[in-house]
Amino acid sequence: MSGFFRGQVDKWLAELEVQMRLSLKQQIQEAMEKYDSMVITESAKLFPSQVLLCVNYVSWTSQIEVALSKSNKDKSVKDELSRIKEENDTYLDKLTKLALQETNREQVQNLANLILSQGYYDIILDDLVRQRENVNKSIHFCLQMGQESETTSEAFPWQSRLRYYWTEDSVELRMMHSKVKYGYEYLSAYTKLVMTPLTERCYRILLMALDLHQGGLVSGQTATGKHA
Repeated sequence: MSGFFRGQVDKWLAELEVQMRLSLKQQIQEAMEKYDSMVITESAKLFPSQVLLCVNYVSWTSQIEVALSKSNKDKSVKDELSRIKEENDTYLDKLTKLALQETNREQVQNLANLILSQGYYDIILDDLVRQRENVNKSIHFCLQMGQESETTSEAFPWQSRLRYYWTEDSVELRMMHSKVKYGYEYLSAYTKLVMTPLTERCYRILLMALDLHQGGLVSGQTATGKHA
């Protein structure tokens, strides 16, 4: 690549960006093939941080979608969500122990980012389990009245969260009814942003803007509540 664009810095940088996206996409595709068959503590050491976080999010979203796709009359939905939550708690415990034992700073950062992701999943699962309990009560009432209840997979506690999907050999981000393709921009072993309700609101608005081919800018001094 360097020989072909010798002396043409702008073209060299443009081709570098193309290769960056292709390389990252290839790594994510390869990780997608292996991730589900691996123990999460092993994958944490095998894959680069950005690849691991992306594939982990896709896998987790897929599990929740499968659980929520069951019929509202199927009481096993809540049991399935509870099972996923128990597994998530177990993963968190293992990852925490690994992070405390790890001496490599980069690996500690990777594990810390993964712990933040799993912690965010735990909060979502709590909301979904509570929402499912309300749905079960609603189903019981609707059956008595001869009516149908809404599908859980379309409920706000799930639709309002940031979700990653593997579709058409690519990663797609969804939030509410907004859909944005993953950019495959190299981010290195960055410090992951903690997801709070206000952070989610910011993500929601920005994804809606991008989905409508618009843009957004979050500006302001540090610690002044830009995410609000």
